[in-house]
Amino acid sequence: MCADSLKICFISSQYSPYTIGGAGVYASCLCKELARFGHEVHAIVPCLNSSNRQSTDDGVHVHKVHVLNKPLLRTVSFWLRAKKVYKKIEEEIRPDILHSNVTSDLGLTKNSVKVPRVVTVHHLAKTTFEKVRMPLSQSIINPNTETGIISWIEKKTLDFDKIVIERANRIIAVSDFVKKSLISSYSIPSAKISVVYNGVYWRDFATRPNDITTLKKLYNLKDKHVILYVGRIEPRKGINLLLEAFSILSRKTKRKCRLFMVGKGNKNRLWRMAQKLKIKNKITLIDEVSFDTLRKIYCLPQVFVMPSLLEGFGLTLLEAMAAGKPIVALKVGGIPEIVKDGINGKLVDGDPVELASALKFFIENPRMARKIGERNRRYVAKNFGWEKTARKTLDVYREVLN
Repeated sequence: MCADSLKICFISSQYSPYTIGGAGVYASCLCKELARFGHEVHAIVPCLNSSNRQSTDDGVHVHKVHVLNKPLLRTVSFWLRAKKVYKKIEEEIRPDILHSNVTSDLGLTKNSVKVPRVVTVHHLAKTTFEKVRMPLSQSIINPNTETGIISWIEKKTLDFDKIVIERANRIIAVSDFVKKSLISSYSIPSAKISVVYNGVYWRDFATRPNDITTLKKLYNLKDKHVILYVGRIEPRKGINLLLEAFSILSRKTKRKCRLFMVGKGNKNRLWRMAQKLKIKNKITLIDEVSFDTLRKIYCLPQVFVMPSLLEGFGLTLLEAMAAGKPIVALKVGGIPEIVKDGINGKLVDGDPVELASALKFFIENPRMARKIGERNRRYVAKNFGWEKTARKTLDVYREVLN
């Protein structure tokens, strides 16, 4: 360990590979890089298996908190049980700083933590509610549940964000868009917020011809032009918009297209809409894959699509660009900070006809798709490595400690 090394306690209710999602990838990759730089990193993370509570992964001391396997109770049980684990780390390790991934440290009251706090904000629940105009609880509560319960959950979600943000000594926003949202929503001083972009291990996504051949055979994609979506199956991710656009595309092009979707969520609603639009037989949906398989899947498409109605950053954009794919996405949230229209792909408004047209362009112009894809890979390799994210995060820690 180097002389100026820090003892860092990182707490995250999402952590790859124990949970899926961009926030979990962020947590595990950042911790790995911080440890690689010679810092002592202790990560408090959720785990469904009650055995093997502690391990060392990639130099990170991982403290696993057993959580309940229910959508609402999973996070709540983590908040309650993580407090005990943190107190033990505080007594035995004496960390220099506590870094929380979004609301993960909610269970640790203001007076129970004696070291400076840093919190990373990926997007605000308040912004999601206002911009997307849907119940925050829609993806975890049955729509038939009493509206009073749903309203209570929405209000509490907004309260939780505010509590964690206001008691932090410093906030890391994953994009300028998130920083502006923090200032406008909670009047946080600009000087208290540092923008640090997410990263990607771009070498992991190199295209391998054998992988493409194997997967095309496995998923019956021979002679198909593949459009890839990776993300949760929920309203905020623009799934309805994507299906409408793909339906239009299927009617307007003579190419054989396949919409390949990777993500968990409300599959029944998706299939009902696909059936109604008569595109069900043109969609492949897999809900959970290993990172190694996902890495290979990124090599399949001719174009990657992100139809999200709101996105603080969009980690899957970096993964697709690292795999050498052009991007079609909505010009919302932090997406335009990563994807430049006409350079890295196409940015569109939330109109299905416009989205279909952008997808059609890359399906029918494979040479341009390859050219932009190659540019994207170089762009990501130069600007978005996890090492760079970790170094900037360390700068934030040192500013807070000094």
